[in-house]
Amino acid sequence: MKKLWIIFVGMMLLAGTMLLAGCANEPQTNHHSAKQNQNQMSNTPDNIDKGDQQETDPDESHEQVNLTLEETALSYVRDLFETNYGTAYTDYAHDEVMTSQVNATIYQALFEDLKANQGEMVRFSEVWRKSEGTYTIIAVPVELSKENVNVDVYFNDRQEIAGLQFAMYQEGIEIEMPVSIMEEELVSNVNGFELGGTLTLPIEGDRFPVVVLVHGSGATDRDETILSNKPFRDLAWGLAEQGIAVYRYDKRNYTYPEVFAQDIEGTLYEETIDDAVAIVKILQSVQRIDPDQIFVLGHSIGGYAMPRIAEDSREAAGFIIMAGPARGHHELIPEQVEYLVGLDGEVDETDQAQIEAVNKEIAKLDEIDTLAPTEKILGMYKTYVQDLIAYDPVEKASSITKPVLLLQGERDYQVTMEDYQQWYEAFSSKRNWTFQLYPKLNHLMMPGEGKPTNQEYTQVNSVDAQVMTDVAAWIQEMTSNTSKEASTS
Repeated sequence: MKKLWIIFVGMMLLAGTMLLAGCANEPQTNHHSAKQNQNQMSNTPDNIDKGDQQETDPDESHEQVNLTLEETALSYVRDLFETNYGTAYTDYAHDEVMTSQVNATIYQALFEDLKANQGEMVRFSEVWRKSEGTYTIIAVPVELSKENVNVDVYFNDRQEIAGLQFAMYQEGIEIEMPVSIMEEELVSNVNGFELGGTLTLPIEGDRFPVVVLVHGSGATDRDETILSNKPFRDLAWGLAEQGIAVYRYDKRNYTYPEVFAQDIEGTLYEETIDDAVAIVKILQSVQRIDPDQIFVLGHSIGGYAMPRIAEDSREAAGFIIMAGPARGHHELIPEQVEYLVGLDGEVDETDQAQIEAVNKEIAKLDEIDTLAPTEKILGMYKTYVQDLIAYDPVEKASSITKPVLLLQGERDYQVTMEDYQQWYEAFSSKRNWTFQLYPKLNHLMMPGEGKPTNQEYTQVNSVDAQVMTDVAAWIQEMTSNTSKEASTS
């Protein structure tokens, strides 16, 4: 049974074996998510590592009160493997969409197909948690007689089952912060919103240059958590080890999703730009930070927004565009869909239906001026899309006089070499621009081999060390040049 799973996260289109997913039927292409944020959940994942889990007695009933999400997911998956399909459907809370899409018969078909291909269940390994936007995902690693699998159970903010995915087998991995660095939690009033953040810096030293990390699209936490991976945490730790402080923060629409669900006039400014600009100003007064050496790194849509951020951030010393598109969502999404559905070399009825659904949404662009303000295109409100259409990041970037570093992975199928080429042709002759390509890196700047697929994001990986080395070296060169200019003036 092949179905296309689509979740937009940080300008990333994921597709694959999302077998049942209420969460997949409402693509999260921007900040207009009505879902509640993880701070309002009773079980909030702090990282991708194993959460605080209680020992689960296999003989205990899942109907007992106060089960953790880990216990609920394990019990639910156990019932499915033990052919208790009716129990799995009726005794566990499903969200509205899942309730309408599945039943005991569908569960039976899915798991009989799984066991026919990958074998009977041998045992469960320890469950672990990760997150995707406002969803908490409990990964249940299952050893099967032929080929192991992870069963990922998606929970919404009401702790209802909102999705089920078969993923590549992987057990949880404990990751510890390097001993030479430290972190401080900073909660700041940013444009009237309290946003939590983390300042990472070396234990020894003072007056560090600092990098502000700006997320991709969607409701994203400070680590830019995407399934099993946390690219912003990787960047923060890796740069701090090389003497560069880093500030990462929870995005406004992650902390206050209900505000954006009602904001039909919101644009990229409210989603990303305004808060990044404000944080640059806030960091100027933070102890141990050099106020004259504040750099801004934007990933994906954060890189796309960088020319606007630069325009309003006179205090910043330089800007880094990491996997930043030169084109808007409305141009990239159809391209991503066609790429993903064609990965297996054939387009079936489900694939074609997905392509047609996206094309139908794109067709609305021809009549966008006549649409009601509440009308959505690819999940984005009319005003948001109109702003994207009117914005040309390459043209806007021509006014940047500060140093710019542009990083691009050649295995990135979401923001492709076509986008890189547009940036390169426009600015490669400019002395303040530096370009760096990475042949083996994907959209998250993480290494891989062969043709890139969405399955890479289900595996625990980390931002390539060379990226941190290159960013640190560039910043150190920029700060050195500034010091030389100051000494000769």
